[in-house]
Amino acid sequence: MNIKYQGITYPFVVIIVLDRGEVMVYENPDYSKVGPHHSRNLQWIKCNDRERVFAVANVHGLWNGKGKGDTPERIFQSRNIKKTINNLHMPHILCGDLNLTLQTRSLRILDSDMRNCITEYGVRSTRTRYYEKEEKYADYMILSKGIKINKFKVLPDEVSDHSPLFLDFDLEEESI
Repeated sequence: MNIKYQGITYPFVVIIVLDRGEVMVYENPDYSKVGPHHSRNLQWIKCNDRERVFAVANVHGLWNGKGKGDTPERIFQSRNIKKTINNLHMPHILCGDLNLTLQTRSLRILDSDMRNCITEYGVRSTRTRYYEKEEKYADYMILSKGIKINKFKVLPDEVSDHSPLFLDFDLEEESI
């Protein structure tokens, strides 16, 4: 089906959400409701697009107020995230504010055997001018096998200190 708007025809795609879930990837039972070191969840949806099934997972990674480098908690969180997305058993996209630098072991855990769009496309920053600190990476889009990138870019829109990430994708034939 197509939609015509102001003389331009747009393809209309219906994506059906088949399932959804939430998994705690880092728990801090001692959190006093003050400060940044609180528990973190990963949310995921399983979708059907023209009889093709895939998943999208989003997480706001642990922030401790002390930078975006490796900590035992972040490594633990990354292992839990990786285990969760691997258990989806379908092509998937992991995205979100991971609060990690490019050089961390935590990020290597997450993007092993996957495509990290930030590194693959040579992105220099996922931050806008509203973010004044030196570290310019926080947000990532990491794709499993079976996801074909049609277009990826960091959009110039500035509505917060995070730049929006855009991904136009398809599923590779062998993954359908």
